[in-house]
Amino acid sequence: MNIAELKENSGCSLKLYDFEKFDDGSGYRMKVNLRSIPFSCESKELYFENLETNVSALEKAQEALDGVVLFKFRYEDDELKIEYKSLGHVVVSAKFSSFTDEYQSVSLCFSTDQSYMVGFIGQLKSISNALHC
Repeated sequence: MNIAELKENSGCSLKLYDFEKFDDGSGYRMKVNLRSIPFSCESKELYFENLETNVSALEKAQEALDGVVLFKFRYEDDELKIEYKSLGHVVVSAKFSSFTDEYQSVSLCFSTDQSYMVGFIGQLKSISNALHC
């Protein structure tokens, strides 16, 4: 499956899916669904630079219970950030914008516990491995 999903008891969730690695090696694209009660953002395309590096950084942050992992492309404003705080708390945040007929932007975040991250990181690692076969 090409889906990594983080769900937590409050109803907040993060779903990353439809991953694509660019043939020219310049980066990746994925879609993001982020639900932070009472707000949500669905099917937002996010471009970022290196999935393997981000998965490795998440594994290290999970082990140390400290660190920040940023899914972002250097020339884009959109970003998804996963930040490990003290006592095993993890903050998932995103800033997205859209330049359609009208400019729109949204910032969302939710906090969770590091214990919810284990399965999510495993799913991301499987996706990364599949894209690099």
